[in-house]
Amino acid sequence: MELYEVFDLKDVIDQYSGSVTDLNTWARNDASPEALKAIKKATLSVMDGARIVLANENVFYSAFAMSIHLHVAFDMDAPMAVNTTQNGLLTLQNLYVNPMWLIYKLGDKNNGQFVRTDIYEDVVAIYFHELNHLLYEHPARYRDKMQSGYAEIVNIATDTQINQEARIAKNNTLTEYGITVDKVRKNYDLPNLMAGKDSEYYYDELYKKLRQDMEKSKKNRCPECGQQQNQQGQGGQSQQGQGDQNQQGQG
Repeated sequence: MELYEVFDLKDVIDQYSGSVTDLNTWARNDASPEALKAIKKATLSVMDGARIVLANENVFYSAFAMSIHLHVAFDMDAPMAVNTTQNGLLTLQNLYVNPMWLIYKLGDKNNGQFVRTDIYEDVVAIYFHELNHLLYEHPARYRDKMQSGYAEIVNIATDTQINQEARIAKNNTLTEYGITVDKVRKNYDLPNLMAGKDSEYYYDELYKKLRQDMEKSKKNRCPECGQQQNQQGQGGQSQQGQGDQNQQGQG
């Protein structure tokens, strides 16, 4: 079986997309069936290669990966994501890959490359990240919270846990673009957030902070006009690569 290297996937995308830079619109509206078929084939081959690399590091994760249903999803705003679906009484574990977001940041050539294409390292690290979401049963454990409007908190909490795994923490790309304990401490004003905890701890801490901020916001509102009092400017957190609420993924 011929395996594609990561740079082969990039070459296939570049060959068929030509001068197009917005790969999201191209893949979803303009790409030919032939182009999508070739890119899908290359993507699945790269994922096979990533699983082989993972097998050399950790046989358990590689064996677990063989039970996962792998899909190529051009309409997903993330490099990879996972979820579970029901087929009668059978629960299916699914992993989705968007090759446009995997190769290029946010699926746009103008943003530059996302993963390294000279080695499998980044693809394997993201793959490992997603497998951990399934191993920790995050889709099932947090389904109600995801469907109740707390998807962002769930994604941050579960990523904070998983990204402390040594295999991921040593990866430069995921450390730079992914969620880390230090980033959560800084970005969400949680200086005492502890490392090495389960995702439920991080969810609870983030949820409490959200409630506190909401209470402060209510107290600072004018009772007559509803406008914020004694505040200047507008804050907020910027997140890249938000995915579907029914999926958990690295973005």
